[in-house]
Amino acid sequence: MKHESIKENKIFGEGKDSSLKAPIILLIVTIGLCSFQLAYSSFYSYLEYSIFFLAFFCIGIPHGAVDHLLETGKLNTGLSYNYILSYLAVVFLFFILWQFFPNVSLIIFLIFSTIHFGQTDMKEWFPNLTGQYKNLFWGSLVLGIILFGHLSEVNVILENMQVFRIPLITNEGVYFALSCGILASIWAAYNRSQPMAISTMVLILSIYLPLLSSFGLYFLGQHSVNAWSHLRQVIHSENLALFLKALPMTIGALVLFLILLVLMRINVVDISSTGWVTTFFVFVSCISLPHALAMNGFYRKHFKDN
Repeated sequence: MKHESIKENKIFGEGKDSSLKAPIILLIVTIGLCSFQLAYSSFYSYLEYSIFFLAFFCIGIPHGAVDHLLETGKLNTGLSYNYILSYLAVVFLFFILWQFFPNVSLIIFLIFSTIHFGQTDMKEWFPNLTGQYKNLFWGSLVLGIILFGHLSEVNVILENMQVFRIPLITNEGVYFALSCGILASIWAAYNRSQPMAISTMVLILSIYLPLLSSFGLYFLGQHSVNAWSHLRQVIHSENLALFLKALPMTIGALVLFLILLVLMRINVVDISSTGWVTTFFVFVSCISLPHALAMNGFYRKHFKDN
């Protein structure tokens, strides 16, 4: 059993020597977005939303739309009605919790997002040398940079959610985010991890972009890409085949989101409204809960935490 565990762990990369291709591409995209915003700020939102929605459809939703394959690890696993109903039940119950206990829901969302983000990154960079405390710490640094680095936007969304606001002014939030960035840089240097260092650079640069761009660069350009790679290697599938397998659930999630926008009386056309963005983050939290639970089981099965 020990021999099999070690052998299986190796398929996910070699920790410090993991590929730099994807992180470097993400860094170049980040620099490009920063440059475009400085030069053409009035047109930036059009570019931002175009890239975000394309990537969200191509990788963001699909990486969580094949959770039904995780237990068997086989591409030909069917999508059962029981699975769909149980998945939707968790999504629906969490949405109901948001309606009656928004503060509790927000805390739950932040906790499982922190663990999930940290777990995926640590498994990519150090597949055999990670643990829950490291996952939690790295995930906290990531969310600390993204959320506190965009405090004014975050507080507007929190106000729309009718939850507590972060009692800091914008500059104080940026200082806190930069402090998280410094800690992340020190950690990357200590581990001599180039991918981790590049990730930190992307996060710090994204402070100077809108919240949606900062979240999108990390969630789509790093988290979803890494998780998709882990899934593809275990399931032994090519990108196109796995994407097609995810397509039914992907379309279902998009339809569910549109229904939610209508129920919440959000103007679908006005994508720049704070109500639209707020609804989006609530929706993401609801569909992410069962996904985070499924991925935790997946990582526990294919990795060994220290």
